Amino acid sequence: MPSWNVHTAHVERLLAEDGAEALGISDVNSFLFGNYVPDIYVGWMVKVDERIDYMTTHWSKANYIPTPQVDRFWLTHVRGGCDDLTIGTLCHLICDRVYNAMTRSWAQAHDIKLSDEIRIKKQADFSHFGHSLNISMLVEPTDELLRQAAAFPQYRIEEKDARAAIEVARDIVTTNSDAEDPADAHYKMLDQAFFDETFEVAHRCMRSTLLAFARGI
Repeated sequence: MPSWNVHTAHVERLLAEDGAEALGISDVNSFLFGNYVPDIYVGWMVKVDERIDYMTTHWSKANYIPTPQVDRFWLTHVRGGCDDLTIGTLCHLICDRVYNAMTRSWAQAHDIKLSDEIRIKKQADFSHFGHSLNISMLVEPTDELLRQAAAFPQYRIEEKDARAAIEVARDIVTTNSDAEDPADAHYKMLDQAFFDETFEVAHRCMRSTLLAFARGI
């Protein structure tokens, strides 16, 4: 899965190119936080007391490189209107789906069988790519964000867990300035051309979804 530096970079580009209003976003802070939500209770990035299975938080079926079922989340929690945190969560799922689906397509094109080894190499390459990105947006633990977190329709996000996630996100963004030059990234399997294309595809998918959401579709 893309790390939070990748998700942050996508949010920054969406807002820079279209602006929050055109994308149907009222509270940018809560929207940005929503782009981290599916990873919080998995327990890999944030220390939580009770974990939720990755396949549940990401609306996926178990396999080596799972692809979130974005349409199910849209129909269940977005269609008809939702808050900014929830639409941000949808963007996280879209992003993960695109990056993982394109990795699966790459493996198929290169006649590579999916396995734990391939998954580990994929994740290492995702990490290298994430550290090549220039990001700056920080989440703030506002009352509105904490309210939306507690009201998240799939499961309640406790205040202490939201605050812990915000601290993790802040650390990721502030230390990502030590970014690697993409040309110097030592990819184990994929390459910069793959990530350039995948970033564009994910951006277009998120942008078109947000524009549709803004129009009330």
